[in-house]
Amino acid sequence: MTSIVQYMTTHGVPELSLVFFLVIPIAATVITFARQILGVKSFGLYIPLITTLAFLSIGIKYGVFLFVITVVIGSILRFFLRKTHLLYLPRTALTLITITICVYILFAFAIYFGETNFIQISVFPVLLLIILSEKFIATQIRLGNKKATIITIETLILSIVSYYLITWPFLQNIVLAYPLITIVLLIVINVWFGKWEGLRLTEYFRFDKVIKRTKLPKK
Repeated sequence: MTSIVQYMTTHGVPELSLVFFLVIPIAATVITFARQILGVKSFGLYIPLITTLAFLSIGIKYGVFLFVITVVIGSILRFFLRKTHLLYLPRTALTLITITICVYILFAFAIYFGETNFIQISVFPVLLLIILSEKFIATQIRLGNKKATIITIETLILSIVSYYLITWPFLQNIVLAYPLITIVLLIVINVWFGKWEGLRLTEYFRFDKVIKRTKLPKK
């Protein structure tokens, strides 16, 4: 560890906190790369990061399970509520209430089947995943079921990748050994991403026929 990190740890700053504060920006940069360069769609930058933090708190297995449950319940309930002609906010509140009740039922099943790790999870990351369902419902209304599902799946994939990146011991050791270099490198990379003017990778496949037609013939 560098002298800066050693100074902080000897004065009571938890080493794990220092690691996460350095690794989370790396995860944000990876998500930015996936969206800006590769063309992967997701619910912005913060939603995948928040989901990743929820996975860190409750574990990847339970995290992915709750993620899928909240999205599926939200989608099913929206299908039944759209015929009631309720306003958007009350309808969303009803969806969140239903998901909360389902989480309580899952706790009961966990107790019955002896899943002690599940019943000990913190309420805050569960609430974050429940709030995610509101984002999914809003996207369904705006873009339709198919596009909302694709964006949700890609958000989940980015969150899982970020989770394994953040918990990678090799990367944690690197950022502890070279924190300043890590920060400077991330700034440079994101500035480069910000000046990117080329097509995204997925757009090369999407507009493949157009690109071939616009190519100038060889002399």
